[in-house]
Amino acid sequence: MRIAYFHPKSQVKIIDTWNVSGMRGTGSHDIEVEDLFVPEEHTFSALDRRARVTGPMNRMHGFDLAGCGFCCVGLGVARAAIDEFVELAQVKVPRMSSDLLRERPMVQARIGEAEARLRSGRAFLFDTVQQMWETVLAGDFVTERQRSDLRMAMTHAAQSAAQATHMVCATAGTTSIFNSSPLERYARDAEVVTRHNQLQFVNYEAVGRTMLGLESNSPLF
Repeated sequence: MRIAYFHPKSQVKIIDTWNVSGMRGTGSHDIEVEDLFVPEEHTFSALDRRARVTGPMNRMHGFDLAGCGFCCVGLGVARAAIDEFVELAQVKVPRMSSDLLRERPMVQARIGEAEARLRSGRAFLFDTVQQMWETVLAGDFVTERQRSDLRMAMTHAAQSAAQATHMVCATAGTTSIFNSSPLERYARDAEVVTRHNQLQFVNYEAVGRTMLGLESNSPLF
């Protein structure tokens, strides 16, 4: 797979294909160009690991950098969902109850668990990235094991963030299913993040293979 860049952008036709349940704001539509010649020097392989400019960040693979950004979206969604739920719990009195939502022991346990899932996923990701950053700052390239660890951390962060989001949305009751509630959108967005090929649960298989001394079966690392 090769990636190309060209100018002017007026030569591109945007095809409205991004009709999805969540992450609608990204506008990840398809594009189409016709009768356009792109010189080879304006293209590059998406799998090529050779750095074209110097600097620490260029000793990291583009897939890894992109994946970090994708999973951080999920972390942000989960953070917003938990914060929104905390505000809701201060004022909502569930039907057939005289107590605020925050007074329920189950709710207290759920919000604590959701926070733990979010923070653990975030901490694992940031710790892994920090180790890779120290490697490239020293002038070295990241190792295959480091890339495997990052794939594991990114997948875990996205999956944990989605779990935390769904946890608070379910605990919020019917409030979270109305379009007027931000929780409804957060639930959809969190789920879509986990569908990205860099963050799907199946990535754990490739990670496990490298841990067991086998070659990765994924083109991502």
